[in-house]
Amino acid sequence: MDTRISNDLFAHWLGQGLLAEFAPYPRHRREVTFGRSRFDFLLEGPDGSCFVEVKSCTLARRGRVEFPDAPTERGARHLRELVDVAQAGMRACVVFCLLREDGEVFSPADDIDRRFGRALRQALCQGVEAFAYQVRTRRFGMSLAGNRPILPP
Repeated sequence: MDTRISNDLFAHWLGQGLLAEFAPYPRHRREVTFGRSRFDFLLEGPDGSCFVEVKSCTLARRGRVEFPDAPTERGARHLRELVDVAQAGMRACVVFCLLREDGEVFSPADDIDRRFGRALRQALCQGVEAFAYQVRTRRFGMSLAGNRPILPP
C-alpha cells in the first residue's frame, strides 16, 4: 500500500465537494509553511484559513483502524504544530485516511506509540479537529466510503 495516496485522495475529495466539513474552503494548496512547520494542505475561503495534516492508516486490529503502525515522533510533532495553528486563531485539522475496510472506527495505537495518542488527545482539547474517512478499494479505483468515529475521544 502506497501511503502517499492519502493526500491525493483528500485533494480529490475536496475537488469533488465530497467533504462537507471542508465545504467553506473552495481553494486549497499543498505543502504550505506556517512558522517552522509545513502542512499537507492549506484550505482557504471567505471565512479564513484551515491547515490540514493527513495521516495514512494501514493497521487494523480488533475492528479498529489505528495509527501509527510504528513509533512516530514526526506524527506527534505535527499534532503539536497544529495546536500552534489553532492558538493563532485559524482552523487546524488532522485527517485520518483509513486505507483498510476491516475496521469500523479509528483509534490511536497507544500500545505502539503512547506519545502520539497523548499528543492527539491534547490537540483535540486545544482546538484541533480530527476526522476519519474510510476508503473503499476496488479493482479499478478507490473511493470515499464515509466518515468513521474516532475512539477514544
